[in-house]
Amino acid sequence: MALEPKQIEAICTGLSSGHSLRAISRELGIAESTVRYALKADPEAFAQTARARDLGCDALADECIEISDNSTLDPADRRVRIETRLKLIGKWSQRYGDKVDHTLTGPDGGAIQIAHADVSELAKSLRGLASGKVIDAAVPSILTAPAPSLAPPAPTPNGDDLL
Repeated sequence: MALEPKQIEAICTGLSSGHSLRAISRELGIAESTVRYALKADPEAFAQTARARDLGCDALADECIEISDNSTLDPADRRVRIETRLKLIGKWSQRYGDKVDHTLTGPDGGAIQIAHADVSELAKSLRGLASGKVIDAAVPSILTAPAPSLAPPAPTPNGDDLL
């Protein structure tokens, strides 16, 4: 079943107001699953409802402010209502989510380039380091720096270590 333009408009209006697709479908007299399948089959309608859902997140955020300012509601009730809305809009919209993107990229957003290393030379240098031999200057300084001491600092003779 394809949705009619008026139905798509009604769905977008409802979503942008912060209403659920379930409530909108019920009001239109169409099964929610039918609406979802019809939207999935129509890329243009799907894009329209996605934009409307994004506007609906803003409406729900505004609603959270109204709920928090409503002193006639029980504080526990306000908290539950606000947390429910915030969790939903956090899932629906990246702007309201807590997820932090930790993606590493190279120059201009491209892939990170890893230079080819000669593993045999590195292994040879590490064996030399382990045996106390002088290491080739081409090895990075991190490999040639002395290891930090794991022993606790020696106490000072005047007892300053107790402060």
